Amino acid sequence: NHRSTDNPAESGNSYGFEVRRFKLKFSGYVVDPSWQYKMTIVNTRNAQVGGAAGFYSEDAWIQKKMDNGMYMKVGQFKAPFLREELVSSSAQLAVERSMVNNAFTYGWTQGLEFGWANDNLSIKAMYSDGPNSLNGQALNANSENSITARAEILLAGDWSQFKSLSGFGNSEFGAMIGAAFQWYNHNDPSDVAEYGNVSGRNNYGFTVDASVAGDGWTAFTYFVWGQGKNGDPIYASDSVDSWGWVIQGGMMPMKDVELFGRYELGNIEDY
Repeated sequence: NHRSTDNPAESGNSYGFEVRRFKLKFSGYVVDPSWQYKMTIVNTRNAQVGGAAGFYSEDAWIQKKMDNGMYMKVGQFKAPFLREELVSSSAQLAVERSMVNNAFTYGWTQGLEFGWANDNLSIKAMYSDGPNSLNGQALNANSENSITARAEILLAGDWSQFKSLSGFGNSEFGAMIGAAFQWYNHNDPSDVAEYGNVSGRNNYGFTVDASVAGDGWTAFTYFVWGQGKNGDPIYASDSVDSWGWVIQGGMMPMKDVELFGRYELGNIEDY
């Protein structure tokens, strides 16, 4: 990078290099293949919001799979809520996720998840520290109780088709629908958090989504809603609703070229 400036307090020209996003991932199993683990170490220009550059952890979990399709997972990982967030950053359709996702995602959090899946149905439920609580301490001032649950139904195709939001690699028709619920409550009555662009002590909401894919094309849409409130006399006790809607799709007119588009809409009550 190169930067020039006329500010007398700074050097006229600055040069430098930067690794903006670096992720080192370890995954596998211990004892036997039913005991799986994943560890992701990240370095970014801003390690966390308001933080300095440095290393931190994203995924840090261990999972036990049972023979009946059930599993138990414990550690730090993404809560089962928004499908747009659950799809890896390396498999998105656009260069970044939507602003609606940024407002309503749970991101990485810490907790315990139980799940079950077969050829056409997947169900997950998690008890955690709440949205965007990665690398936090168990009993800090911002600790929360939170429940998220998600169900997905595969209508056509294969589960592997929906690990990506891109049409790249698709050769057959597939369709999937999903729905999820979220709730959290701050333990400290004097503390509030921003979620869905609403500052509140607690929040609950839901999302529904639909995904289809075919030979070199894909389409995806979802709606998300949340209601935040403070529930404490020192704050405005009225609840505030917020919602968002996203629709996007892409097609590949040539083998290595994908055209895509996205539209998103959001609203905060009384704003």
